[in-house]
Amino acid sequence: RFMFFSGFVKLQSGDPTWLNLTALEYHYWTQPLPTWTAWYLHQAAAWFQKLCCLAMLAIELGAPLLVFGPRVCRSIAFALLVGLQVAILATGNYGFFNLLSIVLCILLLDDSQWQVLWPKESRWKLRIGLARVETPTRRVLNTMVAVLLLSLSVPTAWSQWTGESVGRSWREPFSSWRLVNQYGLFRSMTTTRPELRIEVSEDGTNWETIVFHHKPGPLDRPPAFCLPDMPRLDWQMWFDGLSIRNEIRYGTRAGNIILTDLLQAILEGRKPVLELMESTPDFTPRLVRWRLDRYRFSNSEHRAETGDWWVSKTMYESPTIAGDTMQAPAGNGLRSE
Repeated sequence: RFMFFSGFVKLQSGDPTWLNLTALEYHYWTQPLPTWTAWYLHQAAAWFQKLCCLAMLAIELGAPLLVFGPRVCRSIAFALLVGLQVAILATGNYGFFNLLSIVLCILLLDDSQWQVLWPKESRWKLRIGLARVETPTRRVLNTMVAVLLLSLSVPTAWSQWTGESVGRSWREPFSSWRLVNQYGLFRSMTTTRPELRIEVSEDGTNWETIVFHHKPGPLDRPPAFCLPDMPRLDWQMWFDGLSIRNEIRYGTRAGNIILTDLLQAILEGRKPVLELMESTPDFTPRLVRWRLDRYRFSNSEHRAETGDWWVSKTMYESPTIAGDTMQAPAGNGLRSE
């Protein structure tokens, strides 16, 4: 269900980048925390990007159907789904998400396939341990669990498929257990990358840029792997950039942002917060400002000439902010460049 609906929502959304198979032309450089391998794949020809996009949709929509087939079909599904997760893992930083997805796929393998990994002297002990569960008891428990999960998952899946709420009164008591959820990754592809850059100063004349560990910053720094770590601050800054851009452009904000609290912590010199960043000033700043830059991967020619992995252009710049004048970032007073 997780993999199938991840593919289904991409087509259901009507996003043109998925429908015309151009999504991967944006994905590698607009994902929250890109990697250096993503830069190289971004340089690939357009036909290759479309082929990879088509293959991904085929795996997400087709491989889950093989789960209901015989052993050979489940083995093929395992290989396809795990292969997709490895490909995602190799080109982006998603913490432990891909590892957990691979763990789910392990259930597609039979006991006999697992026994190949065990020493011969341990296989008999494994068989005995599995045999200790009486067959009638096992069947009853399996049936009870299957009926419960089906009664919850079918209405949930139908609601996601049709957009209509079905069986909410039955599903509500179980919602806190998170037994069944709606899934759908990358429903709409982000086609731009607004990147927040924070600068601090002691005198209002000389400014120093704060560098984060993993989110894009210096143009010549290659985007790095941080697996299996999930740097929450760097990750959240990606969402903040999108939210602030939308607020500036449309006057509306989707969700909460952490930028205001982060700026306040920097001005106060809170050590636990500053330790989350790669480089911070040696002084306690009196002033802070932020910029919203448009980032994207450089091409091969530009990198060969300059050594830069990124190209950027400043879209907006905030007024200078002092500690006693902190307020939520908004479009008012911003200078567009």
